[in-house]
Amino acid sequence: MKRAAFTMIELIFVIVILGILATIALPKLASLEDDAIVSKEKSAIGSARSSVITLQSRAKLTSGDTFNYKIEEFSTTPANHGREVTVIVTKSTDMDTASSYPKMLSVDSYTNGTAKPQQAQETATLAGGAMAMVLSADERDAWGTKADGNNTKIKGPASGTIAAETAEYDLAGSWLYQPATGRFNYEGNVTY
Repeated sequence: MKRAAFTMIELIFVIVILGILATIALPKLASLEDDAIVSKEKSAIGSARSSVITLQSRAKLTSGDTFNYKIEEFSTTPANHGREVTVIVTKSTDMDTASSYPKMLSVDSYTNGTAKPQQAQETATLAGGAMAMVLSADERDAWGTKADGNNTKIKGPASGTIAAETAEYDLAGSWLYQPATGRFNYEGNVTY
């Protein structure tokens, strides 16, 4: 006898199996996206650490009180995004006097291709200037900074969006940059 279609029981059985597979696979796929965001944040913090050391070296090697430092502009206009901007750094006000690490990781608005280091503020206030001293234009769109005494409190793509408590970085924590030591530490219990 020749069959032309599946029976109802066979179809139900296949649907049940697909449902079981979906309940197992979907949480794992969601976790992969969180892992990618955490990796992006780790990479950016590594870049920021390197940039802070570069700024410290420039401050120590430059005679006089000011030096120029090149960054990339963050802009929604494609022609301006990534354009080189000169930051005029004043060692006596912008750098920690004892360690020579930068006090400020953000810049004010860009004016005629120049910018000035600025105290930490929310990302929206700086229009892409948050973390501009230490991250490229493409890395800093999801970052925010704000002052915390002499230090800077930082939220990144993971610490600013992931709600899962099992993630390495999540909404319950934030980064703390300390100009006295040049260190970036993740504080898991200090919210931004």
